[in-house]
Amino acid sequence: MTAASYTDAPKPARSWFLRAVVLLALLGALGYVLWTSGFLRQSPRIGFVTASADQFWDRVIDGAQAAAKDYEAVLIVKKPSKGEAEQSAMVSELLKQGIDGLAISPLNPEGQSALLADAAATTRLVTVDSDGPVFNRLCFVGTDNYGAGRNCAQLIKMAIPDGGKVIISIGSLEKENGQRRRQGVIDELLDREIIPDRPMDPVAGELKGPQYTVVTTLVDETGAEEAAKLAAEAIKAHPDVACFACLYGYSTPAVLGVLKQNDQLGKIKVVGFDTADETMAGIDAGYVFATIVQDQYRYGYDSVRILVAAARGEMRAGMPARPVLSFSCRAITKSSLENFRKEQQ
Repeated sequence: MTAASYTDAPKPARSWFLRAVVLLALLGALGYVLWTSGFLRQSPRIGFVTASADQFWDRVIDGAQAAAKDYEAVLIVKKPSKGEAEQSAMVSELLKQGIDGLAISPLNPEGQSALLADAAATTRLVTVDSDGPVFNRLCFVGTDNYGAGRNCAQLIKMAIPDGGKVIISIGSLEKENGQRRRQGVIDELLDREIIPDRPMDPVAGELKGPQYTVVTTLVDETGAEEAAKLAAEAIKAHPDVACFACLYGYSTPAVLGVLKQNDQLGKIKVVGFDTADETMAGIDAGYVFATIVQDQYRYGYDSVRILVAAARGEMRAGMPARPVLSFSCRAITKSSLENFRKEQQ
């Protein structure tokens, strides 16, 4: 082979190298497009464990499902109906299956502290509606229950402006939300200063203020039937009661049923929480003076949104130990009921 013929020969190595570079660049661009559009990202598995199967949680789960759709996550919902032991078993099973995040409304934060600590160490943890001393949980999503309780008591003062005896009906005083909610009602009725972390008043005995007296607190341990039974007994023991403060979503329907049986609808005032169908119908009929409404949809939506972001490493590092995402409550009375219904539609 002569020198001239060697110089003029084609250079296949350089040609293939250039083609490979172009191909890799195209594949990289395609991969970026697929990644940003979500096609190549694994869908995080998010567990959501409610406190009960009560109607209150339907709207929360609506929000959670919407966030799972928006942020391309797999949502696994568990609704315990038999209390703390069942809820704890559901959490343990989810952790065994492997999840990328857990949202839970703990029924007994103190008693479940070891389980919740394990959940926070195993995956990402958010508490919803009810908080507790959970080390290393990402966030609490809910409301200021002490403030909500004081708002409820302000409505009671409007319902019975001349004062009187009040009965509190609540599902649990083991949950943080129940403790703070009840304390807010008591502090407002007794004209105390605002102290959100005030130690909880004892359940037994009357609590008297200048105008209002909390004659008893009915704790039904999260059951509508027991709430109704306790309410019936309380009406007999305190026939001069002026108002019921119903602090759980099912409390108002339970009390209304008892008042109807005793021909007391409209005679004993009722101020409730949440938006059970019977509660809203009671407002419409004039049997319920008002109810405190929480933003349940946002509870569910933002809990899942936060967990998905954390699972994908999109949250900032070094979050505070006890961050709180708190939503305000609102009072619904007969005058605002129609507008509220339109908003919900």
